[in-house]
Amino acid sequence: MSTRAVGRVARARLVEPKQMNTLGGGADRLRAALQPGSPELRYGRTWHLSQIHEEQGFLHGRLGFGQQVGVDLWQDEAQDFEKARVDNGVAAPFVIRMVDMVLVYQPRRQGIRPESFAGALRAILRRSGKDETWQIESLAGERVPFEKWRATVDIVTRLRFRLEPPGPPQSYSSTVAGLIAAVGPDLAALEWRAAAGLNTEAKLVQELLSQVEAGIGDMVAYGRCGNASNAERRWNSVLGDESVMTEVEVSEDGGEVSRSSLLAQFEAIDIFER
Repeated sequence: MSTRAVGRVARARLVEPKQMNTLGGGADRLRAALQPGSPELRYGRTWHLSQIHEEQGFLHGRLGFGQQVGVDLWQDEAQDFEKARVDNGVAAPFVIRMVDMVLVYQPRRQGIRPESFAGALRAILRRSGKDETWQIESLAGERVPFEKWRATVDIVTRLRFRLEPPGPPQSYSSTVAGLIAAVGPDLAALEWRAAAGLNTEAKLVQELLSQVEAGIGDMVAYGRCGNASNAERRWNSVLGDESVMTEVEVSEDGGEVSRSSLLAQFEAIDIFER
């Protein structure tokens, strides 16, 4: 008996800048911003946007990254392995319902998590204009601050903070500024794990949360309710909420969800009033 190949799809909503909503040009600006290619460097990965197609009120395309990775290749002549670098990458298919800008996409196990997809897409959208502060939010309709989410779980078992300098020095907290000045990294990351739970009231954690709330860096938190055997829940600062995903069938050759499966998700999502 063959095993069914499954993957997950996630849902979110694009929130256009207020000035676009007032002028009624959000949909046109979205089309203009989603340009094929659109290289965006984030955390060492160069993200690209595929060709975008529009059919019956839906935009669809793929967003992914490419990078070179080190491998050991077998050489028959030398009868030995040789070090080499080869191109590698992965893309996430997505569909946007234009009437309310609801987004359905497929996170990929090879490195595209909900927060990384949302962060890359938001960066591409924000490049289209200096004052166009696009947001990507959960379907709950409002961003959930960390403290509000923290109250819904008993323990937080993991925290991860990332920041990609450079940035305006005056925008960094004293601790973050000190770390960057001392080390001079292209990417700074801090991570804590504790099966029994982390102290999220610690001064450093609160300082990093303040940075994230100011739009500097991003944070992911994992928590549990009850005993440790319960399902893990994840909050991320990019979406400002938990990542809620649905299991669907995917192709066996590439593990990618079909466009029809993405479109089918909209049947259960009411149209938002804009």
